[in-house]
Amino acid sequence: IDWRNLIPSDKYLNEFENTATGATKTDPRFGMSVYQSGDLYNNSKSTLTDADQNGNSSVVNGAPKKISWRKFMTIYKYGKTAADNGPTRAGGGNNQRMIRFAEVILNLAECEAETGNLTQAVAYLNQIRNRPGVAMPNYPTARYPTSTKEQVIAALMHEKMVELGDEEVRNRDILRWRAKKYFTTDPLPYFRANRDELLPIPQQEIDNNPKLGSGGINKQNPGY
Repeated sequence: IDWRNLIPSDKYLNEFENTATGATKTDPRFGMSVYQSGDLYNNSKSTLTDADQNGNSSVVNGAPKKISWRKFMTIYKYGKTAADNGPTRAGGGNNQRMIRFAEVILNLAECEAETGNLTQAVAYLNQIRNRPGVAMPNYPTARYPTSTKEQVIAALMHEKMVELGDEEVRNRDILRWRAKKYFTTDPLPYFRANRDELLPIPQQEIDNNPKLGSGGINKQNPGY
């Protein structure tokens, strides 16, 4: 059903705070972001089953589950035929280019943390958590203390993942945080310096511009 070729990673699914793993509250953004078997769709007239969801199962808090993306999907109002890209091609409508206010606030939090204003950084993070529809406990928490810059960055990285999953912005964060060595395990171990860190200038643009077409541009590696 409905874009099952994209399945949330186990890392993402287990990032959400959950009472089963010791948190004081289960993050409601989990249910806002993904469907799992037993959830209602089709204007609450149909129940999602394992059989509806082709592909691999996920593992959440040690238990195997069939889980699919909810964000940007339209099955909340369509039945199985339409959700399977039938004649109405319900599918997903995610071809938009926008930045959400939540992302702006989280970026501000990162800026404040980088400049050493940890109190303001934490206030921005809590602004995201304090929304009525989320209402998660304020930082610091038992899992995410905020006494040091490193701890605030860890809370920020968590908050960005659970807030912005499936919104196709994490790649930029990974490149930036990797360069700052914020990861304990390199998420891009195959990256090579002076090869993968910059985007090359497209060859067509070099060919179209006589000032780029000559004068020392390395056409085998034109980004450098």
